[in-house]
Amino acid sequence: MLTLALWLLGHATGHPVGLAASAATAALFTAIGETGDWARRRWKARRNPPEKRDASTGP
Repeated sequence: MLTLALWLLGHATGHPVGLAASAATAALFTAIGETGDWARRRWKARRNPPEKRDASTGP
């Protein structure tokens, strides 16, 4: 879906690029977004660790 959107955006702005270039850019954007999401989740987990429960007292 992102590939198609980028390809159409290129044509709409008068800077058409090939479908392969649009797919590569979409893959790059996706990788950056996923990496950012991973980093955000990791940062949040490090700042707010789950509370440690004592096994003898139960949940």
